[in-house]
Amino acid sequence: MTVRTARLLDHLNRLSTSMDLEALSDSALLTRFARQRDHSAFTTLVARHGSMVYNVCYRQLGNVHAAEDAFQATFLVLARKAGSLRCNSLVAWLHGVAVRVARNARRTAQRHPVRKEALTADEVPGSHTDPLSRLSVRELLQALEEEVRRLPQVYRLAVVLCCFEGLSQEEAAHRLGWSVGSVKGRLERGRTRLRELLTRRGLAPVVVATVLHTTRNELSAALTARTVKVALAFRESESPHQAVASGEVLRLAQHALKGMTMFKWKLALALALFLSITALGAFAPRDGQDKEGADKKPAPVAVAVDLNDGSRVVGKSDSLKELRLLASFGEVRIPVEQVASVQFKDDRGTAAVRFHNGDQLTGTLDLKALGDLKVVTALGETTVPLKLVTQYKMEAPSSRATASARASSTGDEADGPSNPFASLDKVSRWNSGGYAPGWIEADLGTSRKLDRITLVASQTPKGETVHEVWVSDVPIGKDRAKAKLVHTFVGETDNLQELKYTFTPGLTARYVQIHTTESPSWVGWANIDLQVR
Repeated sequence: MTVRTARLLDHLNRLSTSMDLEALSDSALLTRFARQRDHSAFTTLVARHGSMVYNVCYRQLGNVHAAEDAFQATFLVLARKAGSLRCNSLVAWLHGVAVRVARNARRTAQRHPVRKEALTADEVPGSHTDPLSRLSVRELLQALEEEVRRLPQVYRLAVVLCCFEGLSQEEAAHRLGWSVGSVKGRLERGRTRLRELLTRRGLAPVVVATVLHTTRNELSAALTARTVKVALAFRESESPHQAVASGEVLRLAQHALKGMTMFKWKLALALALFLSITALGAFAPRDGQDKEGADKKPAPVAVAVDLNDGSRVVGKSDSLKELRLLASFGEVRIPVEQVASVQFKDDRGTAAVRFHNGDQLTGTLDLKALGDLKVVTALGETTVPLKLVTQYKMEAPSSRATASARASSTGDEADGPSNPFASLDKVSRWNSGGYAPGWIEADLGTSRKLDRITLVASQTPKGETVHEVWVSDVPIGKDRAKAKLVHTFVGETDNLQELKYTFTPGLTARYVQIHTTESPSWVGWANIDLQVR
């Protein structure tokens, strides 16, 4: 055999192997890499998901060099965690790691700023007449990424792959392991939700799309090759400093790995503490508890059940009381009131359980113990077989918000604006120190899902009043240009009269303002009960 023939056969063999690897799923490629140390499998994963990871990093950082460092660090983490990784979707896992790594890089850059020229939106076609021209492209991309992160995961992945990375619905379905119908339905709902989020923030979706298109970056073959080399060296090296990565890439990767380890230990500790408290609670009698109270059924919770044909069942259910999840470290019993959603990967019970606080556990659910889901809809009760369910969302029970507040003015410093939001007995008092107009505004600390608000007027004498309820994700104050008016109370009110309003389902905001435009006396409130989920 000649040297030329040997080289040709070697090239054809590598080409055939590459084509075979392209047909494998992410899970199969991870297994080959972790168990067989197949470097070609890891290279395929980097090439397959590299564009998505790089553009996520770039939208967060707005700088090519910083994005390349964050990109490399993300795949260093994948290389190190490949053997122990348990996730339903590698796309979702990589997206989450990329965001965390990029945010850490951004925090570091903010602590050690470097002077540079900002790219302005004036350079983007079609943006000259839009208010966004005052924003830099970096700020706009960061805002876009923040809103994308607010989307539910199933919507977010479809939007990222199809809208941001340009994949067809068939390609996205293959990469995610979904049906084409599921991708289509979730993509449509994700686009609608994202447009609403952008509009609420004051960003024109058309301009955002233009900026996104003009700033989308193609992944270079050189960066891919360099990242594979660095990641493989990082995985094989006993010490991270023996790897050939730069100091910043190593720091970002080590920080992400440390965060994952800390989360695992904290979660295990929290679960152990919860189980011990539950065990003690089984033997500790509660004041005033009797048999009737113990046997009382829990109140139904609002649910939304997504089916594998793209349809959705919405209603209330009390059929789930506890989830038994077999995780990598053992069986965990999870009270349903702590659960925000359950996403099923297959009909064998593989699922990701997301909690209301943002944490997530992945494992296998005992489907026999769960039984089928019973949901009371507007058309009556229906039973949904679990094998048809892709995601099961539960609404968190509402609770009184803990809020700090400010106001237009105050008549008594001892009764500041925060007092009505903390009062449970309706005896706290706040007044503006004058007649209308006047306003009081709650800051929830972060964007929360609003449920309802109950206002107890502090007003003498009775008379005609007008109270407006405004919401926003930015401080409102006197300038309500970026806020949204959601309700207006109009009519005669009296001292200690209650005014109640239930917000539109799904409405979220950080700031809630009550703006009084008409009142027969000083503007004041004895109590403000703001319920959030």
